Amino acid sequence: MKQVLLCLNLLLCAGASASARAQDAGQVGVTLGYPSAVGVIWHVTNSVAVRPDISFSSGSTDSLPIPSASSIFGGSAVSGESSSTTVTAGVSGLLYLRNWDKLRAYVSPRYSYGRLTSSSGSMFLADSKNATHALTGSFGAHYQVHRRFAMFGETGFGYNHSRNSFTSSLLMQVIPVGLNVPAPVTRTEEITSHTWGTRSGAGVIFYFK
Repeated sequence: MKQVLLCLNLLLCAGASASARAQDAGQVGVTLGYPSAVGVIWHVTNSVAVRPDISFSSGSTDSLPIPSASSIFGGSAVSGESSSTTVTAGVSGLLYLRNWDKLRAYVSPRYSYGRLTSSSGSMFLADSKNATHALTGSFGAHYQVHRRFAMFGETGFGYNHSRNSFTSSLLMQVIPVGLNVPAPVTRTEEITSHTWGTRSGAGVIFYFK
């Protein structure tokens, strides 16, 4: 009798373990990560997951009026204003390798695209646009604290390709006879860069399915 109960107990434990492992497949959650990004993770199978994410920032500054030569002849002082917007979107594939109870190790290839636009205005006008493509390979660990909550951390090595377009205009004050006439002097420059470097990240996951 004791042997039968022991066998039933082992079967129940095995069934519960298999059920717990199967919970990963189809789970969907929201990720909050560092560097600052918000995303979604979808466990396609027990060993494969997809994690797209996005980060966004925007800001502007206003400077005090700058006296110009035109103000001497009745014109107004020139004030400066600048603004910038950054958007980065990426997608990671997670391939789980090993399990140790609630801890899981994985490798993650990742692609991301970022775009930065900025402009500033005063006597010196400048517009800048930067586009960055990045490919990264990482090794990470996923710890399932609760069915609805998990933590992860990863580190890796990646390649960045960026192209920056910069246009500047300087308003030269020309005095023919009487009033000032702004004469813009424009310059355009494009810079391409390639960089290699390390990458690391960490975050938490809130599962709602």
